[in-house]
Amino acid sequence: MHYKQRDVLLLPVPFTDLSSKKVRPVIVLSGDAHNSTSEDIIVIAITSQKHSTKHEIELHPEHMQRGYLPKVSYARADKIYTLSQQIVRKHYGTISEIFFTQLLQSIDRVLVPMPKVTAIIGKIAAGKTTYAKTLPGVLLSVDDFMLPLFGQECELIRKNRRLVEDYLLALAKQLLEKNIDVVLDWGFWTREDRARLAATELPVQWHYVNIAQQQRNRQIIQRNAEIETGLRAYYVHEGLAQRCNDVFEEPEEIDGLIRL
Repeated sequence: MHYKQRDVLLLPVPFTDLSSKKVRPVIVLSGDAHNSTSEDIIVIAITSQKHSTKHEIELHPEHMQRGYLPKVSYARADKIYTLSQQIVRKHYGTISEIFFTQLLQSIDRVLVPMPKVTAIIGKIAAGKTTYAKTLPGVLLSVDDFMLPLFGQECELIRKNRRLVEDYLLALAKQLLEKNIDVVLDWGFWTREDRARLAATELPVQWHYVNIAQQQRNRQIIQRNAEIETGLRAYYVHEGLAQRCNDVFEEPEEIDGLIRL
């Protein structure tokens, strides 16, 4: 007999250390085309005990489209097995399509890589933003907030930058909770700036965009010219460029730094 996707079956399931096995209910994950041509089926375990893990979904008798379920149980999205159809001992019925969709979404959350924050380090006009736009994730830039609010007013920017950073850090945490990667295009010029981000204990990967001074000078000249024709960016005069260079501290303290 070939079983179908969404069927609820009873069969022996091995312990994860393969020391023994236990007869327990399972839900068939594999599709009907696979099940009809293979001796094996892919299943997810069901347990009657709640384990308080984010990977379990409560399964009620009313979630059954056909057949019955003896009592409230818990489908474990982190317990997936490939087992023979020949060892099935009982067929309880079939779960609803709605519950199966919820189950697949829970499995996706188990399989999706942990989201991360990519923090871009680099001096002014090093090409940080251009590089940041090539990375996967939501790009959070302090400049995108500061320029519309304060324009070229350096003193207002200095006074309010930390407030904007705090807001963007809170937003980054919300995005990570939804399994969305984040890219912080902030420059992180000083050890203090980098230590502040590290103190949040967010999963951070550091990228250092570094180019020759001569090339940065050319890019500053080009960007200043584009600002005069409508580009929204900071105008960098010679004095500002020098002050920014003086403030910048090489990120020698970071282990695993990706240098570009």
